Amino acid sequence: MTTARLYPAAAPYLPVSKPAGWRGPLPLDFVLSADVVSLVGDTLPTGTRLRHEQTDWETPADIYIVTQVFRVIDGDHAGGLVEFYVVNPPGQGAAYDWLPAEVRPVGLDLITKIEAAIGTIPADWVTAIGPAASPERLAPIAKYVASRRQQTPGVLPEPEGVFAALATTPFDAVRAVILGQDPYPTRAHAMGLAFSVPRDLPPPFPPSLRNIHAELLIDGGWAVPGHGSLEAWARRGVLLLNTTLTVQEGAPGSHRAAGWQVLTDAIITAVAAREQPAAFLLWGEHAKAKAGLIDPERHVIVPSSHPSPLSQKGFLGSRPFSRANEGLVQRASSAIDWSLEG
Repeated sequence: MTTARLYPAAAPYLPVSKPAGWRGPLPLDFVLSADVVSLVGDTLPTGTRLRHEQTDWETPADIYIVTQVFRVIDGDHAGGLVEFYVVNPPGQGAAYDWLPAEVRPVGLDLITKIEAAIGTIPADWVTAIGPAASPERLAPIAKYVASRRQQTPGVLPEPEGVFAALATTPFDAVRAVILGQDPYPTRAHAMGLAFSVPRDLPPPFPPSLRNIHAELLIDGGWAVPGHGSLEAWARRGVLLLNTTLTVQEGAPGSHRAAGWQVLTDAIITAVAAREQPAAFLLWGEHAKAKAGLIDPERHVIVPSSHPSPLSQKGFLGSRPFSRANEGLVQRASSAIDWSLEG
């Protein structure tokens, strides 16, 4: 098994060590130590150098040059296209022998397939989530979604929108989580932020969103905007997360068997593990079932009925926004600005 660690930032290469007696082309992947976890999700540019950290001079040291893509896949593996040359040991001159190039690790193909189906989790969230965000754990979900993208009608949202909630709200910025069920099953509405629709979409808005607007006015007198975007919340630290991140167009709840709950549970757990208090607004029975993942002493848990027309009587008047703020203030944290105008 190969290992690696990161040199100081000023160094021109990443050191890599290989098993004793290793010969031939680049191994299928590099196995990285914890020191490079901060690179998870990053792509190293062409020309980045990786050097075999030699423990003795019985064999030459090897230096790898990234020729195309070198991607840190997770906390354990990295892969890409490289070429390498051998540097002669000290005292034997400075000659370089170029060896065959472009060895493709298996992991890069897996990453490509996953990204084609469900997009990319931002690097900060990969680190926070841990093993549930690894390619091995995401692969079965991606396979499920990919097979259904071949069908008509297709899957919502598009791959680049699946992790929009994580891309819009960085892990360290999360102050609240609004937890829903799954994306809107309508192509014009699904955008990857729970309950939100694109800002330029004209009315009428989905019934759940209309009820959220109504509750904003009932709860705290917040003005109802003329658009349906909740992105302002997301940029203020409100993670707009569904328990299932994809859906078949026209079929609500159709991807419950995709396996998303393992990942979204890990997301909730990661936020709940922080010392900083956060408010968890759990809307609907699927969301309420996640309360066990959250410490109610450290965090604010605000369960409500789902804002859909089927349960709106329990949602309207439940004061989820002011209850969240009251709990945060009680825990010496500041209230959230729930306004959506502008």
